[in-house]
Amino acid sequence: MNGPDVGLVNDAVPDLSFIVPAYNEEQEIINLIKSVRSTIIDINYEIIVVDNGSVDGTSDNADACGAKVVSIPKSTISTARNTGVEKAGAEVVAFLDADVRVTRKWGLKILSKLENIRKELLFTGSRYVIPKNPSWIERSWFEPLSKRNASYINGGNMVISKKTFQYAGGFNEDLETGEDYEFSSRAIKKGVSIDIDSDLEAIHDGYPKTILGFCRREVWHGKGDFQTVSNILHSKVSILAIVFAVLNILAVAAFVLGGSFVLAVALTGVVILCAAMSLYIFHANGIRYVVVNIPLCYLYLLSRSFSFISVLADTIARPVRKKYF
Repeated sequence: MNGPDVGLVNDAVPDLSFIVPAYNEEQEIINLIKSVRSTIIDINYEIIVVDNGSVDGTSDNADACGAKVVSIPKSTISTARNTGVEKAGAEVVAFLDADVRVTRKWGLKILSKLENIRKELLFTGSRYVIPKNPSWIERSWFEPLSKRNASYINGGNMVISKKTFQYAGGFNEDLETGEDYEFSSRAIKKGVSIDIDSDLEAIHDGYPKTILGFCRREVWHGKGDFQTVSNILHSKVSILAIVFAVLNILAVAAFVLGGSFVLAVALTGVVILCAAMSLYIFHANGIRYVVVNIPLCYLYLLSRSFSFISVLADTIARPVRKKYF
């Protein structure tokens, strides 16, 4: 795995630039680069790892595997991706997250798509698939979600030309999360076509395996939905999370104050909300998936409620920090 010019022949201009933002992904970055090297054929490519302030061996491992490493201070993932585009030598860029692996199917499919990506105003990619030997959370929650129709392309598996990316305005560097959904929506409004292609198959090794990991992931992912009033109003999940939070606050208050009727109504509302959400999302997968995912819907909405509280607290504290610090 030596050499600085991964995938390039005689220092040729690359046909494809892989852009990988990475923060403390020292093992995952090796797995990703190995997957690219073993699946991408007949294409001159480069791998640009944008080290987003890592404090482990991410940069060293990426360099040892032959990737080009660009180091930046810890920032948003949007900043890391935009920085990668600035450094890319190819007309077409493929955004991959450090904890994914591309498959042989991905490598074969990209051969037939490069020319259209260069010429047309479009972007492509697909949802992740779960790894082999998945946890019960991956199998019950993430696998069904990966098969649902999507209105956007995940930033961890997206292919686009530089000119189209720049025309759309790049990723919003102010967003901590949700930047891929926002970019997709903005690009589509500007006339860019979205081409979701399941053959561009990428395995996501970073899905949470435990309840705690699941909750942490959803708290973090939920922050983007609450950063502006507009985001909240355009996100069904945000509205559901706020309703969920209000019902739980009512339940706690009723329990403390002895309001049994209000307590019963609030708890019933929570159960109905979680059951309805699970039924809406997983009904096509069968009743077993609906039942299993009701508790996960509770944890999901609970985590997203904490996202709201976190963003709200930060918004209130920000003027104080500016004034005194």
